[in-house]
Amino acid sequence: MKNIVLLGDLSVNALRMQLYFEDHNMAVMLCTQTDALEGFPVPDALIVEVQDRLRLKEWLPALRSSWDIPILLLASRLDRTKTAQLLDLGADDCVYKPADPAEVHAHLQALWRRYPLSLQHRQPTEML
Repeated sequence: MKNIVLLGDLSVNALRMQLYFEDHNMAVMLCTQTDALEGFPVPDALIVEVQDRLRLKEWLPALRSSWDIPILLLASRLDRTKTAQLLDLGADDCVYKPADPAEVHAHLQALWRRYPLSLQHRQPTEML
């Protein structure tokens, strides 16, 4: 079972995404703050809603240096400049909102195909 962290607001869309992934045999942890991930076991993927309050420009490079996992952004089409900056800082891919869970799943599957070695050599993690 793969473990996914979804960082963003606890919205209807986030809950819909959680239900979709759980129906596809994946564990999902919803987090609303970057601080909540400190000391957290390394998941198999991180999905991040692009929001100013998360201060992703400062946080993402530090996370990238310690977690070698796929990082997928969920962004507004109006945030294209910010999205490009975050991709330069270490995010792997972006899906624009409103995001269909099946499309997000397909993007994660593609990212996991690019990360096979790093994911295979990691110890399995338990979600809290």
